[in-house]
Amino acid sequence: MTVAAKPGKLIKGASGDWEVVIGMEVHAQVTSKSKLFSGASTEFGGEPNSHVSLVDAAMPGMLPVINEECVKQAIRTGLGLKAKINRKSVFDRKNYFYPDLPQGYQISQYKSPIVGEGEVVVDLDDGEAKGYVVMKDRDGDTQYLLMPTAKITGIEDPAVLAPGTPNYFADAWQARHFTIDAAKAALPRNAISLAVNSTFGRSQNQLHIHIDCVRADVRDAVQRQLATIGDKWAPLAEPLAGHRYRAVRVLGDDLAANPFTLLADGIPGARDTMGKQTLVVLGATLSDGKPGFVILDDEVNLPVNDRASGEELQDHSCAIAHQ
Repeated sequence: MTVAAKPGKLIKGASGDWEVVIGMEVHAQVTSKSKLFSGASTEFGGEPNSHVSLVDAAMPGMLPVINEECVKQAIRTGLGLKAKINRKSVFDRKNYFYPDLPQGYQISQYKSPIVGEGEVVVDLDDGEAKGYVVMKDRDGDTQYLLMPTAKITGIEDPAVLAPGTPNYFADAWQARHFTIDAAKAALPRNAISLAVNSTFGRSQNQLHIHIDCVRADVRDAVQRQLATIGDKWAPLAEPLAGHRYRAVRVLGDDLAANPFTLLADGIPGARDTMGKQTLVVLGATLSDGKPGFVILDDEVNLPVNDRASGEELQDHSCAIAHQ
């Protein structure tokens, strides 16, 4: 991957300007119940040699067989890194002579790994505590996730309302160009949506904002009600995806207001039940022609199968880009 050096990052040298490039080798372990090349358990704490198969012990005639689930996990990781998934993959031997390595070699990948080059955008301009990463989600071609580098579990975490916490929704709105680039179409502001699910409707306990296209029927329903959406939270007259949402409008080209704060301060009792709320931000051109946003909220209602998953208003196929 070739990236142009930033002029301010170059170091003057006698023979020209130099750029310092630092590479990192990061080790991560796949979460599987059996080993990568044998059926032996990966459970920690067993008796010596109790989790060693004939393959691990390098008995004559024993050949390694790849763990299918580990391959699936590698591919999912690659999709999350917007990486190239190689349809042909080759394993290589690296010869080492360790007392606990009976084969005398490690099985590795060199020229043809399962996952090739990918990317993760990391913004640490304001320090690690206020930084974030933008990653490609595995679902759909246009969906991206913005995640804080600080440990914030989700919408229920007190950190989202703490003084000094960044406006991650504003950062996500600025990162919408990833979705636009992936769609390969000029998407207007009312085609882009941001969503945070409730604790009942999410898949992981690290705050993540879904960045993707909005469903066309949702866009049209909101557009029909746009003139009635004001500066205070109020229920929408029409349901969205079969659920009743509340809405408020925000003026401005950029998202200066923090939706987490608007929810906690604007809806009675919401501050104490943040984990049951979902937030969706829709770009909008308001009735007076000025740019703005419509912010939507829904609350968990399990008896009617409403898990407050605002992601339901998004379209991960981005059909709106082809209309």
